[in-house]
Amino acid sequence: MLFRSTDTNNAFDVFQYDGNNDTSKLISHTANSNSTAASTGGSPGSRFVSTSADGSTVAYTGFFSDIVASQSDSNQAADTFVWNRTNNTNALITRQAGTTATTSNQQSFTSGYTPVVSDDGSTVIIQTDARNLVTGQSNPNFKLNVFHYNVGTGAIQQLSHTTTSATTSGDDSSFYPFVSSDGTLVIFASAATNLVKIGRAHV
Repeated sequence: MLFRSTDTNNAFDVFQYDGNNDTSKLISHTANSNSTAASTGGSPGSRFVSTSADGSTVAYTGFFSDIVASQSDSNQAADTFVWNRTNNTNALITRQAGTTATTSNQQSFTSGYTPVVSDDGSTVIIQTDARNLVTGQSNPNFKLNVFHYNVGTGAIQQLSHTTTSATTSGDDSSFYPFVSSDGTLVIFASAATNLVKIGRAHV
């Protein structure tokens, strides 16, 4: 069971409850202390949470500034993190390409919507208007896009791209993703008109 609660940072934090032994574990903790809630700078903290079927992988959004070591956060937006239960550590998903601790340049409120974790915990799907999650990304109008995050490798792939470029956003936003249990299939809605080639039927 996952839930949000407030403590000494006066913000919503993320916890995992284990019904087998009636204990709770802090997920949104600082990089230096598993028992210290991460800083929020006066922001509301965590917003949305998603988990794998067995609870070993948890993804969540939040206005946290010290979840990962040497985190550099200047986007003033809710970022997305993923927690690994085995080693009780967090990783930043919405990060600049080529870095592990520098937040991306996303800017809209909707970038912090609920991430989606596959049942097997291998995949996290996110939506964001960031323009620098992948190398060579082109998103001049800050449209929302859908991205695939590989939990094992940390690799990020843009899913909502044009037919001619794997890093160029469509001409409108994509959102509301869902993922299959094994992370291999992703469904999302989009207002874009150039994500697939439309052929003409001949009769």
